[in-house]
Amino acid sequence: MSSFGQGKLPTNSHFICNFFATKPSELTNILFIQSRLRIEGSELLIKGVSLVFSKDLLTFILGDDSMWFDISIPINSTMPTYPSDPHFIAKPHKLGGVNSRVTLHHLELGTHTGTHVDAPLHLFPDSTPISTISLDTFIGPCYVLSVDKFSLDLLPKLPQNARRVLFKANGELPLKPNWLDNYQGIPPEFTSELVKRELLLVGIDALSIEERERPILETHQLLLEKNIIILEGLNLTSIDDGWYFLSALPLSLTGLDGSPVRAILKKN
Repeated sequence: MSSFGQGKLPTNSHFICNFFATKPSELTNILFIQSRLRIEGSELLIKGVSLVFSKDLLTFILGDDSMWFDISIPINSTMPTYPSDPHFIAKPHKLGGVNSRVTLHHLELGTHTGTHVDAPLHLFPDSTPISTISLDTFIGPCYVLSVDKFSLDLLPKLPQNARRVLFKANGELPLKPNWLDNYQGIPPEFTSELVKRELLLVGIDALSIEERERPILETHQLLLEKNIIILEGLNLTSIDDGWYFLSALPLSLTGLDGSPVRAILKKN
């Protein structure tokens, strides 16, 4: 069964499809599925092929909920924000049991509130908005790499085939009000070498990928002009280095420069 290599198929299964994965460390990177898998249970559609899975087989392929890590910053009124960005506000619009049968809130927030992605439009007028970026950019294998200090010596530690990279450089700082005083961004000299790779997305555990006191936003420019999406505001405190499956889908905000995301990882 190719490179899955773990677990057992349920006894009630009739397994007649072929899975092609790139390698064991990219377990979830299924490139193509042929034929049909028939098992009693629920139905799943992948690339237009109708697959029928039992609960046991879904767990075998996708893993259980305990394997997922939430790497997003909680959104609330006390969360840290970037200077000059809008603060998050939630106002009751309807209160169930008081003036309505339902509860509904009015939200005020920025496109870069909490854990979020930057589209090229964030820096370059008339360029690509978040709503037109392929969803494949935000979902797929990624590599997490710890950083004491960004230097060119770090690059060989990054696998050449990594197309999504998350840098763990700031510990718990993204969760603290004083994050701006001490955080580590990615220097332009390092980014200039990084963009020579075929990357889709670069993330960091800070509310900005830019180094402090870089008013011309060199790192943003180097990445976004290559259409490499920036993922900021990650909480990687409980994440070890290595390969993971990333999902960090933005809201479908038509024509806008970025979006909050719910970023999650699954260990491969």
